[in-house]
Amino acid sequence: MNFAPVDKRDSAVIAYLTARMKAALTVLEGVLERRDWVACAHVSAADIACAGYLYYPEYFNFDRSDYPAISAWLTRLAQQPHWAHPYDLMPAPTVGQDNGLRDA
Repeated sequence: MNFAPVDKRDSAVIAYLTARMKAALTVLEGVLERRDWVACAHVSAADIACAGYLYYPEYFNFDRSDYPAISAWLTRLAQQPHWAHPYDLMPAPTVGQDNGLRDA
């Protein structure tokens, strides 16, 4: 939905994948309502793996306010030593460089 031109986007596919995303977020929300971290009593690779795309909400209409336990978890994760937002870790595109994000 983010990289194809608007006229090439399949609304049925987008609706299907959006429903799958919301189902997965509901499961994650349930887990994080009961504990601070995904897999154990401290931050682990499981948290990093699960959180990655959630720092790019603009690409798939993720609203943290709809998932308060996930939002609190993302805040806890961002408070970890040496954490940096994924956008801060990626090199900035140079002027005129095609970064593939047109129509994003």
